[in-house]
Parts: sequence; structure tokens; C-alpha cells
Amino acid sequence: MSVGAKSEEYKPISTPRGNRPWMIAILALLIILGGLVIFAALAGGTGLAIVNSNANKVIAPEAFVRVQNDHVLRPSDMAYGYHVPAGEEVRYGNDYYIGQFGEYQGKSFIVETGRVDGWKLRIKRDSSKDITPAVFESYVEVYETADGASLALSPEWFWAYNDADRAPDEFVKNGCDIGQECLLFTYEDFDPATGLTTERYDVAFRYHNIITWVSGRSLDIEISRSDVLNAAQTLYDKLQTEELVNAD
Repeated sequence: MSVGAKSEEYKPISTPRGNRPWMIAILALLIILGGLVIFAALAGGTGLAIVNSNANKVIAPEAFVRVQNDHVLRPSDMAYGYHVPAGEEVRYGNDYYIGQFGEYQGKSFIVETGRVDGWKLRIKRDSSKDITPAVFESYVEVYETADGASLALSPEWFWAYNDADRAPDEFVKNGCDIGQECLLFTYEDFDPATGLTTERYDVAFRYHNIITWVSGRSLDIEISRSDVLNAAQTLYDKLQTEELVNAD
């Protein structure tokens, strides 16, 4: 039979009109019951939240805040010996942020981006004899949405673009590919009195609604770009173990 030809043997199946409301009601009930079964199965897991199959996801902010201190760079993540100096680990909450950047700028940033909370940690090398970066700093921040986190990393709001006192020497184009968005920027400081050069590499990336920033600093013979990229990758790998929830 050619395309478009009508077969005389074909008889469409019809449903009596009086039965259709009952069939629709039964179908709706089955869909609801199926959703409840999936919800219960996922909620019983050990992750932060329920997995959502939508393309755009966020880590539930209120759940992530409880474990955010696990997502900064710690001595146990390092191949060489490091320690946390006294007072160098703090909750980087919104009140702290406002105190650091000023009331107007801080509150404007929080309102525009939907910042929820954060954590920061500084670790220092145990021995100057080790050929490894002297200092690492890492920050993690959680936002209400992925769009808010993306805005926080944009030239409109991210501090490296706007803070003249801390402006990088260079933003490295295509310097990193960690997460959904990634920045690599560098600093170099030559001390004419000693003839020594200190280098610093910073990596900031977005993973859904989380922003992570890692900075490494040391003499130029002790540090390389890969040291900080590897540290950032370690934190990215940690984030990937968390379950996701909610369409953004």
C-alpha cells in the first residue's frame, strides 16, 4: 500500500465517550503513585538531596551549608605536609561578607546573586625544605540558583575584575576547564631587595550553584600552574559526590 492510501481493512479503535473520564482519572492516579514511589526511593539515600533528572540542577543550599566546610582544601588533601594556622578557618557567611566589602556593596551583591553562605580556609606548608607551594587559600560559596552563581563569577561582580588593589596581572584565556565555568588568573611579584620572584595562581570555577576559588602562592621555583589546577580539581571531584536537587 502506498503512502497516503487508505486500507479498507483499517478500523480505528474507538472508546465510548462515557468511559473517558474514568480512564483519565485512573491514568492520573497511576502517575501520582509512580511519582511517590520514586520520591520515597530517592529520599532514602545518603546524599544531600533528591536527584532531579532535569538538565539544570542545583545542590540544595540549606543542605550544602551543613557540609560546606568539607569542600575547602584541607591538609589531608595534600601530598606534602600542611597545617591550618590559628584563626585561618572561618565561616564566610553573608554578615562576614558585608563586613569585608562594605554594607552597600555587600548587600547589593547578596541581593543580586542570591548568595546564601560560604566557608574559607588557609593552609600553610609545614617545612620550607619541601618544594611545594608555601600557602593555599580556598573558598566555597553556595547560591540559591545556578544563574546567581554564574552572575557572581561574571565581570559584573567577581572581585578579581573589580578590586583594583587585587587586580591580577593576567587572566589566562582558556586556562582551565573545571566545572561549568572556570577562570585562571595570575600574579607575579619581584622583590628587588632579594632578587626573588613570588608567583600566585588562582582558579575559580562554578559547579551548578556552587562557586569554588583556590589560590596558591610561593616562590617561582616552588609553584606551577598545575599545582593550583590540581588543587581545584580535587575540590571539583568532592563536589561531584553530592547529589543534586531542583530544576534551576
